[in-house]
Amino acid sequence: MIDVELTRALTIAGYVVVVIASALLEITARRRRGDLLPLGDTIDSVMRDRTTRIALVVTWWWLGWHFLADPVGPSIS
Repeated sequence: MIDVELTRALTIAGYVVVVIASALLEITARRRRGDLLPLGDTIDSVMRDRTTRIALVVTWWWLGWHFLADPVGPSIS
């Protein structure tokens, strides 16, 4: 059987790693004017296409649903 607590901890750790990596990329992009674009410029570039905007909303919904959903389910006494 899969250990739900371990899986949850690994998932949260993965999100934390992504957030830290994103912050480091943003800092690097703002300090050096090179190939990396700051987050605001990247979002402006991505949001120009309607299909990409829809895909981004669906992706955020999916991540939120799976991240915030109760892994055990409702408890019935």
